[in-house]
Amino acid sequence: MSKGLIVAIFVGVIFITGVAFSFITKGNDIKKIKSNPKQTVCKVVDHDIPKKSSDTHYGVWIRYEYEVNGSVYKHLRKYYFPKDDEQYFVGLSFPLIYCADDPDVNRILILKENFDEFDLPQPDSLKQYNGKIF
Repeated sequence: MSKGLIVAIFVGVIFITGVAFSFITKGNDIKKIKSNPKQTVCKVVDHDIPKKSSDTHYGVWIRYEYEVNGSVYKHLRKYYFPKDDEQYFVGLSFPLIYCADDPDVNRILILKENFDEFDLPQPDSLKQYNGKIF
């Protein structure tokens, strides 16, 4: 085997392992939240736009915060926004579901599929984002 092929196989194995790990941890987080769910509201406080993007959308990391029992939690989530959107939710508040046993484990509830994961109805006020971001 050539050195290039060995490196390509090694990189491929690392990539596949990373993808598998992210699916496993996401599933575990959802199970953990469902075992003892609580809801609150989070506020988007900032965003980061990576240098690489597609022709029509930016992959934007939104920074959000929420408070549980006097403690403030800060997290990032990646969404893909149309390039003509300039605010990326900064300053807006959204419902958030978290695990009461571990408030660090959370999900922002914006899109229909976010609400569907927890068998919750999506408010009409958030339906405007369905199909616009992903």
